[in-house]
Amino acid sequence: MSHVLITFLGKGEKGTDGFYKPEQYHFENDDTPYYETNFFGLAVLKHLINTNSPPKKFPPDKLVVLGTPSSMWNGFYELDGEVKPQHETAWATLGDAINENIDYPEAE
Repeated sequence: MSHVLITFLGKGEKGTDGFYKPEQYHFENDDTPYYETNFFGLAVLKHLINTNSPPKKFPPDKLVVLGTPSSMWNGFYELDGEVKPQHETAWATLGDAINENIDYPEAE
């Protein structure tokens, strides 16, 4: 049987460094680790992969992410507060496309 994790991607808040702010997620009351990431769905995925204690959890075979044009799509390239060199071009291209196609409300 195939397992699919379906999650949603919202619009996150960027820090002063220009990266999305990571949050800490903790899913159980035992000694399972905290997952620090800027994307909740990624924390759930990491938890499902890392958890082997009963009840048995099964990591998904596929991750499906739903969002809107203003979702933080370029956040996928930001891992541990940085963009890896091999992803810099894709990250910048996606960020430019997002900024060019989104009408942001004026700050008051």
